[in-house]
Amino acid sequence: MNTLAWVMMARVLTVAPDGFVSEHVIDFKATPEVVYSALTQDVGSWWDATHSYTGEAANFSLDARPQGCFCEHFPDGSGVEHMRVVHARPGELLRMTGGLGPLQAMPVTGVMEFQLEATRKGTRLTYRYTVAGNASAGLDALAAPVDAVQLGQLKRLLNYVEGKPATDAN
Repeated sequence: MNTLAWVMMARVLTVAPDGFVSEHVIDFKATPEVVYSALTQDVGSWWDATHSYTGEAANFSLDARPQGCFCEHFPDGSGVEHMRVVHARPGELLRMTGGLGPLQAMPVTGVMEFQLEATRKGTRLTYRYTVAGNASAGLDALAAPVDAVQLGQLKRLLNYVEGKPATDAN
C-alpha cells in the first residue's frame, strides 16, 4: 500500500533552535469514537515498542482524563510518565503535555494534540506536536527525527484501527 494515499499532509511546519511544530493529517475509515478509543484505550496494541524504556508496548497505558498519565509501567513496579493529559473530549480531542524520548530530559515544553473530525468516509485526525525551549537546546536538530518517529506511530495507529498489522507501518 502506498502510504501517501492516506497521509493528507505530513510535515514539520516550523523549525528553529528553540522549537518546532510538526503536523500530520490522516484519514481513517472509522468513526471518531473508534479512533479515539484505539488512541486512548488500546495504546499498547499499536505503539512501537522500539520507542519505549521496557521494550514492551503492552507496558503503556493512557488515562484519557485531565491530569491522566500516558505512562509506561516497568515490571518492577516503577515507571515513567511520558506525557500528561490536559484536555480530553472523547471522539473529538486529546491534548497532552510533556516531552517524548530525548525531549523528556531537556528544558522544553511540548504540547501534543489529536483533533478528530467526522467525515463522510470516517475520521480526519489532525495531529500536532509543538515543542519549545531555550535556543541552546538545539531543537532544530531534533525536529525531523522526532517528526519521523511520530509519523511512524500514527501509521501504526491507522493500521491497527483499520484491522491491519500495526507493525506494517511502511
